[in-house]
Formats: sequence, structure tokens, C-alpha cells
Amino acid sequence: MIWVAAGIAAVFVIAIIAFYFKSRNEERAKLRRDAGPDAFRREDVAPLPPRARVPRAPAAPTVLEPVSAPPAAPPPVPPGDGAMPDPRVGDRVAMFAEVEGRSQLSFVVQHRHRYVMQGNEWFEVTGPVEGGREAFVEIWGGSEPGVAAGITGELGLADFGLTEEMLIAYDEQPRQTPPFSYAGSRWSFRASGEVLFHEDCGPRPEGCYWWEFDEVNGKRILYVEKWEGEPFEAGLCTRLDPSEVYVTKG
Repeated sequence: MIWVAAGIAAVFVIAIIAFYFKSRNEERAKLRRDAGPDAFRREDVAPLPPRARVPRAPAAPTVLEPVSAPPAAPPPVPPGDGAMPDPRVGDRVAMFAEVEGRSQLSFVVQHRHRYVMQGNEWFEVTGPVEGGREAFVEIWGGSEPGVAAGITGELGLADFGLTEEMLIAYDEQPRQTPPFSYAGSRWSFRASGEVLFHEDCGPRPEGCYWWEFDEVNGKRILYVEKWEGEPFEAGLCTRLDPSEVYVTKG
């Protein structure tokens, strides 16, 4: 008896719900007939107000400018020699002095090498620039710390008016060997000797022989390298003030 009563009650509830929805649909149809076909037009529906936007100030352009003080990163020179730039792989380096007739030259450091000569060391960072060439910056400490930069593109001795005999003379009798002329400047001998080159600051060095000349009354440096089994190579770089080298940490 209980199951029969429950079934009758369920049928009764379903009948009531069906009657409710049927009456509601008939009422909606009557409203549409009374209102006519144009009662609900799209243009009569008020659009939603646009979402308010908070105006953003335009981002300031990134401009590299010369700074009076070098970066705060510790330089690879002994304490007391003065703060120097210390770019590492991944950093961006911008140079503001004129180098090879160009200014504001910048590049991302891809390599950082270490050189050791007669107990003194210096570091060189390199990176690509437009034209498929490579720029470099050298930083050294010691009693006369400094910075120099240039663009690779090594030349031979003859391009600078030098000979192997002249280099031997500067090695053996530097005081008796006078400066030489190149590109309207006089170049005086500064130093020579064997250099240990640590590629990417690795533990195993390669050796080469090195000559260095300073431009008389100028800022440029002329260097000559002789690697075993390779011809002489020479190039130029320009001395910079440390404040002319801006390093953005990568």
C-alpha cells in the first residue's frame, strides 16, 4: 500500500508541474500577439556602458647615458686601485667615446677572457656588433689601471709599417729603438713579453708573444700578437675613461 500511495503522489506532482509550464507558455504567446512583431527590436535595448579604463603613463624609453660613477659591482683589480667596470657574460656594455670612428657602441658580452703577463693580469670581454664584427673591452689593474676598447679585424705587420726585425729591436734594445709612424701618428714602445691567454677564464692557458705601443699625444694603443704557428697579427684599441663604459647587468 505504501508503494502505491507514493506512486500516486508522484504522478500528481508531475501533473501539477506540467500544468504550470503549459500555462506560462500560453501567457508568453498571448503577450507576443498583443505587442506585435516590433515589440522587441535590437536597437531598443540599451547597450551596456563601456568598461572604464585607467590610463597608463607611457613607459620611459631605455636610454644609456654616460655616468659619472662606474657600476657598483666589484672590479677585478686589487683594492686601492680605484673602481673599474666589471662586465660579465650576459651584461650589456655601452661605450661613449669614439671608437673606430663610431660612438655609443654597445654589445652583449658573450665571452670574458683572462690574460697574464709578467705577473700582471687583465680581462677582456667581447661581443658581436653590426656588420658581423666583434667589439672588445679590456680592463686592467695594477699601478696604472685603465680601460681600452676596439673592434676586431686584425691586420698584418706591413699594414702598420712594422717588420719582424723592428719588433726584435724593441724587445732587445727598447731605449735605442725610436718610435715609428703610422696613420699620421707616432707610436712609442711600451712593453713586450710572453702572455698567457685563458679563454673564457678557463684553467688551461695558451701562450703567445705580445708587443704594445702607445700613440704619442693620443689615446690609442697598437698591439701585436704572435701565436705559435700563426702569422703576426696587429690591431688598434682606444683608451677610455672608466666613466665612458656603462655596464647594464644581464
